[in-house]
Amino acid sequence: MLAVAVGDPPLRDPVQTGRLTLRRYQPTDVDPLLSYYGRAEVCRYLLHKPWSRPDAREAVSERINRTGWAAGAIALVVERDATVIGNLSAWKLAGTHYSAEISWVFSPDFSGHGYATEATLALLDLVLS
Repeated sequence: MLAVAVGDPPLRDPVQTGRLTLRRYQPTDVDPLLSYYGRAEVCRYLLHKPWSRPDAREAVSERINRTGWAAGAIALVVERDATVIGNLSAWKLAGTHYSAEISWVFSPDFSGHGYATEATLALLDLVLS
């Protein structure tokens, strides 16, 4: 858990890092997200079973609107060279003004390169700005 003063950052879209693009969800993200959320090893420690296509459509539909604290959360897709490799989110904890949680999920096909760290640091910069 992150315990800091959390404002209502304007969501710059996209956010660029040295190697990655963090952007808002789009309807076309269903298949790229399903490619890793549909895998049992990815969902092993998540709070849901591997996704089906309807699950992916529903998740993308919900996450498209998570664009800031007023919307309840910030949800971003992570791309490397225009390929979706993961996603991350931040949300304030209910009843607090100074605490937020951050989550991330990345395709195992892109593990071992520091992408999750790079993307999460960019999200922290956004949240704390």
